[in-house]
Amino acid sequence: MSYYKKDPIVHRPATADADCIRVRLNRTTVVLLKSMKSFASWKERYPEAEVIEPEAIVKKEEEAPAKKKNGTKKEAPKGGSED
Repeated sequence: MSYYKKDPIVHRPATADADCIRVRLNRTTVVLLKSMKSFASWKERYPEAEVIEPEAIVKKEEEAPAKKKNGTKKEAPKGGSED
């Protein structure tokens, strides 16, 4: 008699949004959180938990020059006749 073997359920890995927060619970486990409110509950269960930043985002901020804030200037239209 042969037995029916169930197919394993395969889940897609979590993808990081721009808003998510990466938290390292221990040396092997990293979780993605939506808000810092949930970090408190994780910190109770895992005292070694720490917030980590993705290296790509940190590098982009370091390389990108600071943007200058320019006020909106209204200039006279060019090519018009002056009276």
